Amino acid sequence: MAEYDNLYSEDVGSFFRSPVREIFKKVDLNSIYSFAGGYPSAETFPLELIRQTMSDVIEKYGLNSSANVRRVKDALKKKEVLTFNEKDEPVILDPLFEYWLRKYFWGK
Repeated sequence: MAEYDNLYSEDVGSFFRSPVREIFKKVDLNSIYSFAGGYPSAETFPLELIRQTMSDVIEKYGLNSSANVRRVKDALKKKEVLTFNEKDEPVILDPLFEYWLRKYFWGK
């Protein structure tokens, strides 16, 4: 390949393989539902499993109902316990509170 090195852009040296490829090597792709081609058919989308999972989460964390989740989220933001990044993922603002949650609440 050395005879073609002068044909490549200088930027090529800084390129790297996508980490997603490495993740896919370790994941059973048959258990992933891809939305790349649009919505999956109702026959392959596990609606009942999603409903059950939502119910389990609501019960486990005492959220009372799915409608209450937004109110709890807004209250946590207002009290400056959490904020949410551009992907709407929670970010715990207080490191000591995060430590307590991980150690005593989630047991990690």
